[in-house]
Amino acid sequence: MADHKEHDLEEELKRLEKENQRLTKRLDRIIDQGDRQHKQFEKLNEHLQSYIDIIDDHVITVNINKDLIIESVSTAFSNAFGFKESEVKGKAYEFLLDSEFVEPFKIDVVDLRSSGLPWHGEIKHLTKAETTLWTDTIITPVYDDDTGEI
Repeated sequence: MADHKEHDLEEELKRLEKENQRLTKRLDRIIDQGDRQHKQFEKLNEHLQSYIDIIDDHVITVNINKDLIIESVSTAFSNAFGFKESEVKGKAYEFLLDSEFVEPFKIDVVDLRSSGLPWHGEIKHLTKAETTLWTDTIITPVYDDDTGEI
């Protein structure tokens, strides 16, 4: 009887070793697939970053919050306006506007908030050197993923 139990245990051990080998091979395939997907993701991320860099260098962008406070600017903005990001971050966007455009700008932003639609128009700005700079401007609302608010 002891021999029979020992034989059964040996058979069970062999079965478990085979199952372990099968699962190890499967796990190795899954890991390899994950590694390939990770490399594809990294490649895609590098590709997207190159587009982001192009936009940053060549498109004037200003990110403002709902209170019209500047949160970030592009390199193209700094080159065109003469301000470093650190000089404008945290300031009200209005300081960049020619005085005659401050009130119309505020009205347009209120309209944008209520409609949720992008706004497009020309705005007269002043650079750091106090020269006039007209921009063909598009203001696009960005929605909070959690609240759905602009």
